[in-house]
Amino acid sequence: MHSLLTRSSSVIVLLLGLAALWGMLALFPVQDDPPYDYLAIGNSITRHPECEYWWDDIGMAASEESRDYFHIVTAYLQTRHDTVNAQAVNLVEWEVAAGKAREKTYRLIDPYLTEELDLITVQLSENAASSRMLSRDCERLIRHIQEKCPQARVLLIDDFWSDSKHRAKLRAAESLGIPFADLSLIRGSPACQWSLGDTVYGGDGQPHVIENPDVARHPNDLGMAYIAGQVIRLIQSLP
Repeated sequence: MHSLLTRSSSVIVLLLGLAALWGMLALFPVQDDPPYDYLAIGNSITRHPECEYWWDDIGMAASEESRDYFHIVTAYLQTRHDTVNAQAVNLVEWEVAAGKAREKTYRLIDPYLTEELDLITVQLSENAASSRMLSRDCERLIRHIQEKCPQARVLLIDDFWSDSKHRAKLRAAESLGIPFADLSLIRGSPACQWSLGDTVYGGDGQPHVIENPDVARHPNDLGMAYIAGQVIRLIQSLP
C-alpha cells in the first residue's frame, strides 16, 4: 500500500510540473513556419470509435476529447507551430495478428504514411496476446514506417498494463535508436485508471457512466495527461 501511495504521489508531482511547463509555453508566441504534420498510430488508447459502451471517437478513456493524450500533444504542437495537421489512426488489427500476418496489416496505415509527416507516435501492444515476438514485430513495423516517411521522427509509447510488453518494446526502441515514452511510473496504478460508475462525457456533450470493466481499465484523465507529458518531453528533446 505504501509503494502504491508513493507512486500515486509521484505521478501527481510530475503532472503538477507538466502543468507549470504548459503555463510557461503559453508565454511563447507561435512560430511562423511550414505546416507540421503529426500522425498517431495506436489502439483504443489512441482512438476508439463510438459504440454502445464508448460515447465518442477519441482515446479511451479520456473524459472528453481535449483530455486524451493525442489531443493534448496536438495542443502542445499548436503552441510551437503556426499550422498543425494531426490525425489518429487505430491499428488494433496489427496487435491481434501474429507473425507474418502482422505485416499484412501495414496496408491499413500505408495511405496515412506520407513524406510530409514530421512526427509519428506508435502506441501498440496492449491487445497483443503475449510479448513473444513483440520486440521483433515492433521493429519491423517501425522500419516500414521509417521507409515510407524518411523525414519523420518516430516515437514509441510504452505499454500501459504489462511489464513484459514494456521490456519487449524498450528493446525495440533501443535497437532502432528511437525515443521511448516510458510509462513505468503509472503502469498498474489505480490512480491513473477509472472505476466502474465514474462519469465521462460523450461527443453529444452529455455525461455517461462507465459500466464496462474493460473501459474502466483504460487510462483516465490523469493517465492520459501523463502519457502526453512523456511524449511532449521527448518532442522537446528532439534535435
